[in-house]
Amino acid sequence: GRSIGCHPPQRQRHDHPSPTLSKMASKSLVALLMLCMSSSSLSSPTAPRRLRGQAAQDDARATAASAATSVPTTTSNTVKVTMPELYTVVDPNKPAPHDVAPAEDTDMNTGGVRSLNATALSSYDEVSTKSYLNLAQASYCVDSTTKWSCPTCDSGVTVTAVVEDSGLLDGGRALVGYDANHGALFVSFRGSSNIKNWIDNINAFFTAPYPDSSVKVEGGFYDEYSDLAKMGVATALSAAKSTCGTSDVIITGHSSGGACATLLAFDIARGADEYATMGLSIKSVTTFGSPRVGNYEFVQAHAAFGLPSVRVTHWYDIVPHVPMEWLGYHHVVSEVWYNQANSDYTVCSDSASGEDDSCSNSCSPFSCTSVDDHLDYMGVAMGGGSNC
Repeated sequence: GRSIGCHPPQRQRHDHPSPTLSKMASKSLVALLMLCMSSSSLSSPTAPRRLRGQAAQDDARATAASAATSVPTTTSNTVKVTMPELYTVVDPNKPAPHDVAPAEDTDMNTGGVRSLNATALSSYDEVSTKSYLNLAQASYCVDSTTKWSCPTCDSGVTVTAVVEDSGLLDGGRALVGYDANHGALFVSFRGSSNIKNWIDNINAFFTAPYPDSSVKVEGGFYDEYSDLAKMGVATALSAAKSTCGTSDVIITGHSSGGACATLLAFDIARGADEYATMGLSIKSVTTFGSPRVGNYEFVQAHAAFGLPSVRVTHWYDIVPHVPMEWLGYHHVVSEVWYNQANSDYTVCSDSASGEDDSCSNSCSPFSCTSVDDHLDYMGVAMGGGSNC
């Protein structure tokens, strides 16, 4: 990997319980996903749906006195199963979801971890989110500290380290540097360069790498993250902090890179060994099309730190729905769901106790099959190759 003053240590892997059960679950997961993906090449009408974003609010106010209740239908080259029970009816008397404020936190008996029963997101800054997306996409294109030239390579950004793990099947990568636009350090994790291969190779087994053994995360994501951390991310962050004179840090990533971003933020927040003395302050954790990372206990522990977390999803993107909930996986807060055209969004009411089933999860279990939606966020084509 290319990093500042870093020599990769001996790679270590983690022992995972119940290998037979893990393999069976993995095969079942992949079989179901491939069935969904193979059918997505067919043409079928999109499930009628009314978003709860600002455009939908305006439309509702304009038609509140009308008896009409029809919902517009759009078409796509991705299969969408019509599920009328998933319609979200907009109440014109309620405030727009963009302005949703969190309810009071509630303490629950979760082994000392606070459970948040409302979304932790009281406001949403779309402009900043777009700049974080640009950093996430740049990680697919930039492989050298001297190369900062790509469609999303914003001015004012300096890359101080490129950390890579060529030993991974799909090659992990993280950019570390300073973003003058936000006055903060940043870490941007690259996602998979081949989404179909990545889905084929999801392990879908838990590992318990934390002092509290009930807190578990998906083993493959943790291996990818921990390898990059050991191979230079922590060292590069420490060096960048000294050079740039700030302890604020932005963490972002797309696809599996979003999972790595979530895991890094958790380690910094809990004061893991390599970050305990750095004194870093997390300014933002923003992921795009991230898979589910851990179990219920992990989500509770993550929420207890009150991190400024935003989990952006796009329409029927397949990746936020893996690994499946029935395998014990859960999403961290706080979701912002974009419509198919990326022209409107919903600030969702998810919490550490569960997802908002009227947002991205509304397409589950049969319609969350789109790879195209995964590779298109906020109008930006995601991934390497021609997108760079």
